[in-house]
Amino acid sequence: MMRRFVFDNRWVGKEGCEEVVRKAWAKEFRGSRWFQSLFEGDHCDKDEVMGLERELDEACGEEEKYWRLRSKEKHLKDEDKNSKFFHMSTKLTCRKYLILGMEDGEGPSKTGADNVEAIVLDYFRTIFSANELCHPELVTTHVERRVTEAMNQRLTRADSSDEVKRTVLEMPADKTPGPDGMTQQSSSCCESYPCLPHS
Repeated sequence: MMRRFVFDNRWVGKEGCEEVVRKAWAKEFRGSRWFQSLFEGDHCDKDEVMGLERELDEACGEEEKYWRLRSKEKHLKDEDKNSKFFHMSTKLTCRKYLILGMEDGEGPSKTGADNVEAIVLDYFRTIFSANELCHPELVTTHVERRVTEAMNQRLTRADSSDEVKRTVLEMPADKTPGPDGMTQQSSSCCESYPCLPHS
């Protein structure tokens, strides 16, 4: 299965990035030699070593940004050398959401992705299928109505574009990519690229 595209904040401000984007959008393109061209040359001198050390520092910063993006932590800033913390936070979050087994009411717990999937699908098919023995009017006639018609209209109305915009702008800029994989931060840094989508 192909992974969904998500803008990577490590690309922001990278030398040559804008040129790569322009070339990629100008024609069909299957890869980039941009990164390889940074390392051309077969001799090593002091300036090259210092340049490589600088690139290594930048790569460490980029790795930290990557793990910060993957983790759910919001109170720490970039460049704090917290990559290990962000990595562990992400691993713990993934472990927290991992379902190893499930009971279906017919005996011992069943393990394995196929068994868990079958139990979940069966459960939701059961609760969302129409049951001829169910008569909701028997319950609703005895329950006092608490939601007025005016309240119901307010609760069920469509969200306005201002409400949607306000909600989206309250999200952290480097989290929650849209359906196109672009985050708010990627949209703001790519405004100079007319070929990229903007929110």
